[in-house]
Amino acid sequence: MKYIKYKINSILFIFAILALTSSCLSTDEDGDFNPELVAYGDFSLESISPTSAFSGQSVTITGSNFGEFKEAAKIYFNGIPATDITSYNDTQMVVSVPATANSGKIKVDVWTNSHESEQEFNLIPGAVISYYNPSQAEEGEIIKIIGENFGTDTSIVEIYFSGNPNPIDIISISDTEIEVKVPFDAANGPITIVKGPQTFIGPDFLYPTGRLKFLFNVLGDTEGFSGGAVTTAGNFTWPYGGSTSRFDFIAPTSEPFSTMSLKKEEYPYLAMKVSAIPNGRQYMFLETTGDDSGVKYGKWYKNKVNPDPIVGLIDKNIIVYDIGGANFTTTKLEDGLINRMLFNFTDSAGGSLDIDWIIAFKSIEELEAYVN
Repeated sequence: MKYIKYKINSILFIFAILALTSSCLSTDEDGDFNPELVAYGDFSLESISPTSAFSGQSVTITGSNFGEFKEAAKIYFNGIPATDITSYNDTQMVVSVPATANSGKIKVDVWTNSHESEQEFNLIPGAVISYYNPSQAEEGEIIKIIGENFGTDTSIVEIYFSGNPNPIDIISISDTEIEVKVPFDAANGPITIVKGPQTFIGPDFLYPTGRLKFLFNVLGDTEGFSGGAVTTAGNFTWPYGGSTSRFDFIAPTSEPFSTMSLKKEEYPYLAMKVSAIPNGRQYMFLETTGDDSGVKYGKWYKNKVNPDPIVGLIDKNIIVYDIGGANFTTTKLEDGLINRMLFNFTDSAGGSLDIDWIIAFKSIEELEAYVN
């Protein structure tokens, strides 16, 4: 009986020792991993600049003790995390405003420390182009671009018409409306607004049908002509086949027009700027889409030298075709849709010809103003 009692007491003693040891180990382990012992130096947040910006624009955050390890930093625009820190050092960080940013305080976390900016950040909303009034207009006419969030600062807003690499002058601007004058050197297509670092593309703007216009100002775009290529210089380069060759315009099948429209009574002078005047024949042929019976009509230009040499233009390598003049054959050709336009040149030197543009004009005066 004493033996059993002694055994029980021994077992209880061992359990007590194990419990005490376990308690001590637990206390030591807790002490080794106490987060209070891992501390990072705090930083200061002094200013943000600019306090108003678009999404995608850079904002500079100034302070001290940021450290040199940008992966330790997290930046939030009123709760929206920024993912693009473009520059980082101990006193300054530069960050791109996230696309879904909100106006409000900017919060910065560096390691375990966190601060909010005293200044409020204001997100400038992006522009939206809804429609044009009118949606189709002549060169020189004033149109209104209707939309939202244009602002009123013309110094940060640029307007581009399709096919024209240069911004055009803004007549007036409000947050919902911009007035501009339709430029001559442009083509059917969308109007683009560049506002600060952002670009917004609107619906297609259409020029009135009736004025033939080929500008060749987009690399690779032959605008429906065949037999040549558009170069980086903005020319349609067409090689002669020996001393005689031709290049054709075949009506494109893409929208907005499946054919090219011509109003020969309103735009009777078709002009072409070339790199050099061919020394032989310079024929041109126009073919309409035809009447209800399917019969097509066309006219050849008869003159074998420069069709209509004009002082001040011929020396600038401008070829002019008077579409309504006597040099056209008498084959019926009414105003309307052009299915085919063919130029047939002869030059004894051979080589190639660069065409800058082909445009129909209302008058010789309008042509001279454009060239000069």
